[in-house]
Amino acid sequence: MKDISFYSGDTYILLPNRHYTKVALAISTATHSKNAYKLYNPFSFKGKILKNLTKLIAQYFNPVLRYLKNVETYEKSPFVKHLEEELKVPLTTSVYNATDKNKVVIQLQSNNAIYGYLKFPLNRKGIKQLVHEGKAIRILSKKQLVQPNLYKGWYRDIPYFISPEIKGECHSLPEEKIQHILNELKKENKFLLKEHPRVQKLCQGLEEREEIDLLDKTLKIIHQSKELYTEVFEHGDFAPWNMIEDKGEVHLFDFEFFEQQGLEYFDLIKYHFQIGRLLRRKQGQALVHYVEERVDIVEIKLLFSLFLIKEVTWLRTEGKDYRFHLDLLSILE
Repeated sequence: MKDISFYSGDTYILLPNRHYTKVALAISTATHSKNAYKLYNPFSFKGKILKNLTKLIAQYFNPVLRYLKNVETYEKSPFVKHLEEELKVPLTTSVYNATDKNKVVIQLQSNNAIYGYLKFPLNRKGIKQLVHEGKAIRILSKKQLVQPNLYKGWYRDIPYFISPEIKGECHSLPEEKIQHILNELKKENKFLLKEHPRVQKLCQGLEEREEIDLLDKTLKIIHQSKELYTEVFEHGDFAPWNMIEDKGEVHLFDFEFFEQQGLEYFDLIKYHFQIGRLLRRKQGQALVHYVEERVDIVEIKLLFSLFLIKEVTWLRTEGKDYRFHLDLLSILE
């Protein structure tokens, strides 16, 4: 899978630089550049400055870009030729390399307009995530909560799908808009934590993997809880960079961690946890306080602890460092 190229016959700017390329944006023309930059949505101050500066040059001084060190011209790849044959349209591509290195997201332009966004897996884990996300989109599109995919195809026995363009901007949202979209994902069923299908699934997974330490913590938490919690469609990675606002309406995307029988408040905690940790650089007690202050519910300590156990479980499965989360869990105990 790694030998597959996703470039069309165009000139690209590699950002943030040639050695660490998060995005490769097609800049052959000012119109291509204007559309391509919609694929790049950095949240850091430095990233925003880089985007705005190069975007300005690309649109108004386009010929100048060819003299930059991080600009490269690529030939049209066999994969793009395959897409043009399948879709019956000429294509210009821009490529986003996902942080987890399991996939790429490819912006497809045709006739100076955005055709859609293609997600292509790079390994077995990426295939599993793509299949799971495809199922989530089918479920949610039937509920008219998201738009259905435009196209599903195969290349070298590897599945991919194309989603329609979602217009708007990625940014942090006010609390009322966050709550509105979470309310749309709610179902009618309510459970005690110990009876909630999301918690039962978590306990079952811990038991199967013999993670006795986390299982004991989970059982202690759910037997302390006295509140009822709604079953929801859980996004699983509910964060500012996975939602777009357009004319006051918020649209979610990237459903790789979707849970059909999700637990109320997990997404809300995830949202503030990600902002607090990654954007505001909070740690330890400061991060705990930041999340607790913004998720104002009676059993926030129990729900936050359960959230952290869920995150540790996933990090262990992925072979990633989970000490940060365990330290927070000990603060909450």
